[in-house]
Amino acid sequence: MATASRIISNDTEDAVERKRNNQGYHECEILNTGPRILEGLLQFQRCKKNEGHDTFIPALQLSLENLPEHVRSKSVLDFIKVYVARTVQLKICYTSTGRPHDYIFYKFRGKHFPIHHGTGLLYNVEKRVGWCPCERCLKKSDVAAPGVIWWAVDLVTACHVLYDSEEAKATEVNFFFDELNSFEQGKVKTIQGAQVLNRSPESDWCKFRCAIHDRDLAVQLKGLLQPSHELWLVKPSSSVQDKLCVIISHPHAMHKMVTLGKIKKMNLYGKDHRFSYSTDTCSGSSGGPVIVLQDNIGPGLEWSTWAHWISVHSGSPKHLQQNESSDTIELRT
Repeated sequence: MATASRIISNDTEDAVERKRNNQGYHECEILNTGPRILEGLLQFQRCKKNEGHDTFIPALQLSLENLPEHVRSKSVLDFIKVYVARTVQLKICYTSTGRPHDYIFYKFRGKHFPIHHGTGLLYNVEKRVGWCPCERCLKKSDVAAPGVIWWAVDLVTACHVLYDSEEAKATEVNFFFDELNSFEQGKVKTIQGAQVLNRSPESDWCKFRCAIHDRDLAVQLKGLLQPSHELWLVKPSSSVQDKLCVIISHPHAMHKMVTLGKIKKMNLYGKDHRFSYSTDTCSGSSGGPVIVLQDNIGPGLEWSTWAHWISVHSGSPKHLQQNESSDTIELRT
C-alpha cells in the first residue's frame, strides 16, 4: 500500500481529534479535510489497534485459502461474496441536533464538520410509484404525482453511525468501493440518503432509505440481493460459540476489507442477541455486517426464520476485551 504524507496545518486537527475521542468504544472513522484516500491512508498507517492490518483481506482478494479448513468450499466463499457486494461505505456529513446528551458525538450536534465514516449493508431494492423522499423531488411541487417512478434502496447500519433522518439526508452511500483506486477509476456508485425507516439506539441498529431514479443502477443493486444464499446463516443458540465470524467493513474509510475470526460469546438481552467475537475491526468498521456461519454447509437445509436477521459491528468495549455487535436486526421488508 502507498505511503501517505501531507501538508496541512489548521484548526480542524483539534476538532477531528475531539470528535474521535467523543465516540467511546465505537469505531467510526473521522477524517480531516484533505483528499479522502490520502486521509484514510494516514489513519491506516497510524493505527495502533491493528498495526499493519495483516488480518484484513482486501475484498476482491478473498479466496478459498483464506477460509478455515472446516468451511473451505466454493459455496461458503460465494455466500460471503454476496455480502461483500452488498456492503457499502458511509460518509455522514452532518451530526444531528437530535442526538441525546451523553450519546456518541453529542458534542458536535448541528455541525457539518468533522465528518464521520462507517459501513452499512444493502438489504432491499424496490420499485415505487408516487411520493418520493429524495431531495430533488421534495423541491418539486408535483412531488406526489401518481406517475413519479423511483426505487427505494434500503440499508442497515449501526445507530451510532447514522442516528436519524437529519443525518440520513446528509449521508453519502458508496457502493463498489472495492479497491484503493475505485473512485479514480469511476467504479464507485454514490447515492444520497433520504430518511430513517426504523432505529434502536439501545440495540444500536438503524435502517434507512435512499431514493433513486436511475433504473439501470436500481437493476444493478437489485441483482446484488440473492436471498437463496441466506439459508446458511446460523440460528442463535447456545452452540454458536466458536462459529466462524466474518466481518466486512471499510476500515479507516478505505476500500472494502474482510476479516475472519470466531464468535466468543452470545449475550441475551430479552429476545435480542448480541455477539462478541475475535474478528478484527478498526475505526470505520462500525455498522459493517457481522456474518456467523454454520460449520457444515450443504444442500437440503430447511428455510430458517434466522435467514432474515443479521447483526452489525458496534464497537470494542474494553471490559469485554473483544469486539461486539449490535443486537440482531430483522430485515424482512
